[in-house]
Amino acid sequence: ILRPFTEYIENGDPTAAKEIARQLTGFTAAHETRYNTGNYRLDTVLYCQQQLAGADDITITFTFGSVFPREGIDPDDLYVIFPNALDNAIEACRKVGRPCEITITSHIRENEVLVTIRNPVAEKVTVRGGVPQTDKKDKKLHGYGYSSMKKAAAKDGEDNMDFRAEDGTFTLRFNLTFKQ
Repeated sequence: ILRPFTEYIENGDPTAAKEIARQLTGFTAAHETRYNTGNYRLDTVLYCQQQLAGADDITITFTFGSVFPREGIDPDDLYVIFPNALDNAIEACRKVGRPCEITITSHIRENEVLVTIRNPVAEKVTVRGGVPQTDKKDKKLHGYGYSSMKKAAAKDGEDNMDFRAEDGTFTLRFNLTFKQ
C-alpha cells in the first residue's frame, strides 16, 4: 500500500494519495487496541471483544502488572469463560449509558491464575440459587453463560468461580489451574 502511495505523490495525483492516507489512518485506528497478557489466545479474545465494545464507548483494560500463563490452560476453557464474561459485562455497560471500563486483573499463584473482571452495572442484579439471572425476554435461549463458565472453571472439581454485585459494580472472580 505504501508503494502506490509514493507513486501517486510522485506522479502528481494528490487525491489518490489522500485516499490511501485515509485508509491507513482508519486501519491503524481500528487496530490500535492491542493486548499483551502473555497468552495469545486470550489476547485474541480480548481484541475481538474490544471491537464489539468500542462502538459503545466501552473499554476493556487488562490492568498493568497483571500476568497470565502463556500455555497450560485448556483453550476451550478460555473460549468459554472470557467471551461469556465479557459479553455480560459489555451488555451491562451498555445499560449504564456512559463511557465505561471493564477491568481484568490477574496474577499467578503456584499453578493457578486468579482472575477478576469488574464492570459497572446500572441496575440491581437478580440472583436465584446463587446464579445471576438474565434480564433478556427470552429466558429459554439465554441465561446459561454463568453456568457454562462455572463448569469450565471447575476442572479440578472445586468451585472456582464467584461474583459480587454491589455499589454499582459487578465483580466476577475465578481461578484456573494450569500445567507448568
